[in-house]
Amino acid sequence: MDVPTVADAGSSWRRRRSVAGAGAASACTSDALSWFGLAVVPIVVWLGTAGHLTLALRVVALTSLVGGIAIFLTHGGRRVTAAGIYCVALAVMTGSGCLYWATRVPAATTREAVLLVAVGIYTATAITYFLFWQRSLRGQPAAASFPAIPAPLARGASVTGVAIFVLGAASEIAFGTLGSATAEIGLVIFASALVLSGSIRVLGSPLRTVILACALVTFYLVVFSGYGRLRLAALCLVILVMAQYRIRTRVKSVAVVAIVPVLLFFGAIGESRFEAKAVDPTAEATASGLGSLVNPLSTFAQFVDRDLGLGYGSTFLAQLVALVPRALWQDKPVQFGAVVVSELRPDQVSTNLSMPCLAQCEWYYNFSWVGFLLAIPVLGYMVRRLDITLARRCTSPILEWHQLLVLVLVATLIGSIGDLAWGGTATWLVRNAQRILVLAPLLAWAYVTRRRPRVSKRVRRAAGRARHPPAPSVDLKA
Repeated sequence: MDVPTVADAGSSWRRRRSVAGAGAASACTSDALSWFGLAVVPIVVWLGTAGHLTLALRVVALTSLVGGIAIFLTHGGRRVTAAGIYCVALAVMTGSGCLYWATRVPAATTREAVLLVAVGIYTATAITYFLFWQRSLRGQPAAASFPAIPAPLARGASVTGVAIFVLGAASEIAFGTLGSATAEIGLVIFASALVLSGSIRVLGSPLRTVILACALVTFYLVVFSGYGRLRLAALCLVILVMAQYRIRTRVKSVAVVAIVPVLLFFGAIGESRFEAKAVDPTAEATASGLGSLVNPLSTFAQFVDRDLGLGYGSTFLAQLVALVPRALWQDKPVQFGAVVVSELRPDQVSTNLSMPCLAQCEWYYNFSWVGFLLAIPVLGYMVRRLDITLARRCTSPILEWHQLLVLVLVATLIGSIGDLAWGGTATWLVRNAQRILVLAPLLAWAYVTRRRPRVSKRVRRAAGRARHPPAPSVDLKA
């Protein structure tokens, strides 16, 4: 048995002090950001009421982008969190929309409505962070590199991931997005075998990095069709969420630096997609470039500006009854993306078009501004639970299949949280339902076949006697 020395104890104490100091500094930074973010709101309101709409929109854009990126970098320390991804995704969408409409007049709404919606989203996100996410990981163990997964498990995950990926890529033509979801899960399982084994340094395993990059390029060339660009981003974020528990690197800083080239890349995809459909008279003009990034904010503004009718929770009910055939229920509620089309683009209803809107827009449509406020505790609690679940799951090494697949499942839900910010519950739930449908048989098999510790009959009898000791004998002659 190795006996710890004084030097080891001192090194351990310094390491704990460093982690505690980093956590305290991160907490102080988060507190300052929260109060500063809320203090900006009255300034923006004053600018808007004074007629300085362009300046007000630019201030909201700058504050949203800086605040979202800062929360992503500070929340959870080194851990990539659901709250951080949600905040940075919503900040990019709100900030880019404000910058775009600061110098342009929307065709179907007003800039005043855009500013009102942007300020409302910004304020609601800041309050949600302050109430639910700021201290959600206090007391939880920090993300630290745990031992590599066993070699047999890594080999099995690699082979299984490749097989599922090939199956999904081959079935994409027949099953559409379900085939794409199958390929995504296959790639994630394959990537988990790479990032959870080998060296803890990126440069320590250059071959692993090359193989992972080739796998992502293969997915883009073989499976990705030009639609669902957020699914492509979510795939990278899922791998990032898993990698943080094994690979020691500044993954958050790398992710922030990659935002600009990723947006430019997505814009190029959108442009080529629009040019391919330019001859189609039903093609959406907003599909070009980054229109799907800046238009959800103006779409939300149209709902507010026109004071559209309430849905009274119909779009949330649509998620629960999605598997009920419409032939059995003619008036079955439709999902929110279809509602946006029917309300704002009724001429496109027959094309099965689905328009994205931000998460808070769905709550506003169902319950007006009361629903906007109800979204704060609901979304705040849900995202908080995802972060706590992942933190608790990663407190022990991964040794068996069921532990690896549970990590893949939770990381998938967290990495795709940008879909929730962009398109509401329908987008996030539908896309993850497809992924869970692929993962469910694997999880069931892993739990059924998991190894259980074998206990001999003698040990079981001894344990039974310890629980139920024999009654003491009584001497009747005494």
